[in-house]
Amino acid sequence: MKYVPRIVLICFNVVISLACGWYLARAIYNWFEEVPPFIEYPILSAITMTGSNALNNPVDLEVLGMTAILAASVLFAGCVVLLCNIAAFRYIAKRHRTAP
Repeated sequence: MKYVPRIVLICFNVVISLACGWYLARAIYNWFEEVPPFIEYPILSAITMTGSNALNNPVDLEVLGMTAILAASVLFAGCVVLLCNIAAFRYIAKRHRTAP
């Protein structure tokens, strides 16, 4: 029973990170007409280096690009949520230390 608030907070943070990452990825992906070149060229070079030509078509390239943007966006949103949690916990701890 002691760990329930912590588990709820972790689940809430994961949901917020995934939702914010999803919306950020959609905003980035909708900003460009096609897969951005800074995503396309690394994916094409990775496909070439691995020798897997099965993924070397425009449809798969868009899916791989969207997946890369989504992963980076969720990671960024998770870092922002983590920093917000650290700031909130420090503020709460400081307030409790100075309270009479």
